Amino acid sequence: MSGVEIGPLMLSGERAAVLAGILVFLVATGIFGRRRGVEFARWSTLVILVGALAARIAFVALHWESFAEDPLSILAFWQGGFAWQAGVVAAALVTGLHLWRHRRDAVPVLVSLGLSLTTWNVAYQMVQVTETPNLPEETMALLSGGAIELAERNGRPLVINLWATWCPPCRREMPMMVELAGQQEKVDVVFANQGEGPDKIRQFLETEALQPKLVAVDFGQTLSRHFGAFGMPTTLFITPDGRVAHTHLGEISRAAFKSQLEELARAHDAAAPEQAE
Repeated sequence: MSGVEIGPLMLSGERAAVLAGILVFLVATGIFGRRRGVEFARWSTLVILVGALAARIAFVALHWESFAEDPLSILAFWQGGFAWQAGVVAAALVTGLHLWRHRRDAVPVLVSLGLSLTTWNVAYQMVQVTETPNLPEETMALLSGGAIELAERNGRPLVINLWATWCPPCRREMPMMVELAGQQEKVDVVFANQGEGPDKIRQFLETEALQPKLVAVDFGQTLSRHFGAFGMPTTLFITPDGRVAHTHLGEISRAAFKSQLEELARAHDAAAPEQAE
């Protein structure tokens, strides 16, 4: 699984690459800023802040229906949700305005941005070297009785949420995920509990008044080992052909989860004609 673990901190590969690029950018601009003065330092700060803010605002605007139900979740940027295209445009505008006023800063600006982008690209490629494996062949026991064969998709997309009752972010995101999963008819959402027995799981769900349709009991944490999950919660989004299209490490926002569900639903519709043939 694409990810980076730094002590207790768990980062997805994409986030780790972005943070590496930002760190190099700050170091480079810090060195140049000693000679370039206050205006250069102001640009280096604004380009990051304005870029990140624009990316977040654009994402919120695109998914306002989800954020409208819980406006405070707009501030939960750690859950993910940035429209990077908007961030790039905003950063380019800030940079262009600075260079229009201070043409002599062209070289240090381009060098700083170049080093940052190169670092991001190298870091991203490194964390993407290991491909996420496809679905395991094992049959998983369901809390409601019976079992499910995850690898047998029959043209239906799948979401697997790795969770545990002792995990605070798992507990926070689950009500929202159960709600949206119940509204989606084209995607199977399996809440695969890791390392706990049926009684413990059932007690938690009854206490929280949650009724997810598919709860898998993975006492041996087979799925965590198979996918190389660093921690919980981890949510995997799987296409109708069994390919892991996206992995979200950590708590996921309503907007991000809904967006991924809708994308898988479109994949289901696209695969339907092929299944019919």
